[in-house]
Amino acid sequence: MRDRFGIVIRGIDLDVGSDWESEVRDVLSPRTRMVSLSHISRNNGRRLRSEACAELGQFLRSRSVLFHLDGAQGPGCVPINFRTLGCDCYSTCGHKWLMGPKGTGALFVREDQLDNIQLSWAGSHSHAAMDYDGSYSLIPSAARYEFGTRALADFAGFQRAVEWMTEIGWDRIHQRIQDLVGYAIERTNESAQLHVGSPKSEEDRSGVFVVRLPAGCDANKVYEQLGVGPRIVTSPVRQEGDLRLAIHFFNTKQEIDSALHTIERAC
Repeated sequence: MRDRFGIVIRGIDLDVGSDWESEVRDVLSPRTRMVSLSHISRNNGRRLRSEACAELGQFLRSRSVLFHLDGAQGPGCVPINFRTLGCDCYSTCGHKWLMGPKGTGALFVREDQLDNIQLSWAGSHSHAAMDYDGSYSLIPSAARYEFGTRALADFAGFQRAVEWMTEIGWDRIHQRIQDLVGYAIERTNESAQLHVGSPKSEEDRSGVFVVRLPAGCDANKVYEQLGVGPRIVTSPVRQEGDLRLAIHFFNTKQEIDSALHTIERAC
């Protein structure tokens, strides 16, 4: 959109401990059309608190600025309540923490914003009524953003993944993730080489857990080494020397111990 339409993108600092709310307000201009932030940072696992998001959303609505949260790392990782987050729209993908098929996802839109967030594509699933003279009315919900021919088998897989996690219990899943991340923090604090690069408080952290490697240890090389040999899946992130572990409810403390020990040896 920057290259095609000339929009200006202004970034803010979402590092651990930054005052991101003040930064958003500081970069706003009379021409700002939308604020789009990561609900959970892929770079450090920081979770934006619901009350802070709701306060920002109210402020942005007073300026007629849309507020979008990117929840790619959200549902399945931390509790989500679209209403209490206070954003105008929230998007997520189905293949990450929800463990559904790739190519699936979800979009939530406030009902009072449906006519402001216009369609980019329309098709046979977008309208409530249509005639051959070009008159049409859109479905009065976010379902209007679903269009045309879709991969229904993938959608069925996405539905089953969400049903399965619902059967397990969302509270159980979220508490398990918090317990495991708490354990990972304890074990990392005991290391002579590694440091915690993620938030430590339960209110701010998520299952996206980042360890800071010692000076001179290349996160990209460690990522490649762990993936080929012991087949431990990690990811380098934005901050040089940071390595991300995605700790889900099905992981074990033994796996966390093994991953941290292997990272230490690789460094």
